[in-house]
Amino acid sequence: MNFCFEGEVNNKRCNFRIDTGSDISILNDDLVGSDDFKVKINNCNLKYPTGEKVAIDYKMHTTVRLGNYLIEIPMLVAKINDDCILVEESFNIPSNLRSLFEKDSKHLNQSQKELFAKFFIEFREIFAEEIVAGNCEIGEHVINIKDSLPIKQFFVEFLLI
Repeated sequence: MNFCFEGEVNNKRCNFRIDTGSDISILNDDLVGSDDFKVKINNCNLKYPTGEKVAIDYKMHTTVRLGNYLIEIPMLVAKINDDCILVEESFNIPSNLRSLFEKDSKHLNQSQKELFAKFFIEFREIFAEEIVAGNCEIGEHVINIKDSLPIKQFFVEFLLI
């Protein structure tokens, strides 16, 4: 499997390294423009599995394009050797939606499957990972009818033949 891809970060050419074991995406500070909005992070270090420590300078939201996929993700900014280290899950269908995707995309062609996958990725926060069925005691609705006036009804006379 290839773990290096070419793409774009904020419309700048970039070589991505996909990290299958990480949960943090990191961007090289050389790819950050002076006009990009970034949040300063103080006293934050990232430790690689090799033991090497890297100082994190900023956090920012980025637009990442890999092939036909375009997503917005938060990234940490640091002085790293790679252009960008991406979390593998950024472009995957969430695990709680995989069975639904496989079942409902059987009869779709490849371009329709890609659109369907983009939909799941974009709206993954909407779908619950765990459904707790039968928990009906969370809220209670009370209607107070103690001092209410009777509903005024007009008498309607029906003729029976």
